[in-house]
Amino acid sequence: DYLASAFDRRRVPSAYLYENAQGQRFLVYVFRAQNQPETSGMYWNYRRGEQIASVMEWLGGRPLPVNCTGEPYGDCRCNEDENSVAVAYFNCTADGIEKLDFRFARDVKNIKIIGGKGEQRNARTVSIEDIRGFGYVALEAEYV
Repeated sequence: DYLASAFDRRRVPSAYLYENAQGQRFLVYVFRAQNQPETSGMYWNYRRGEQIASVMEWLGGRPLPVNCTGEPYGDCRCNEDENSVAVAYFNCTADGIEKLDFRFARDVKNIKIIGGKGEQRNARTVSIEDIRGFGYVALEAEYV
């Protein structure tokens, strides 16, 4: 079923999905995030972002406009309208990022990359290279 495929407990333990009688949906962690030290692998790890992204459609009723998981100290911000999307990604660590893929929920064209270099790999994926420590990159695109 959808939940089993979207939420693979074997890869990322310590959480479960819950839907109450009113139809409200939740991703529930079995630990207290505020009690975890910043260096804890329970909250800040490479799989946590993938875990959250994999269930966003189930939780919110629609897919994320863009997904750029893989770096636990990255902050991805997105704004969209019916015709276009703008994305800002902030690398919040001193370590550089060699390559980061931005995966869009819809086909995009006319990509403009600001503050970095990269390329459109297919209709829904843009790869950015060499984001410096504490650096940023921004993308603008039109929906097809």
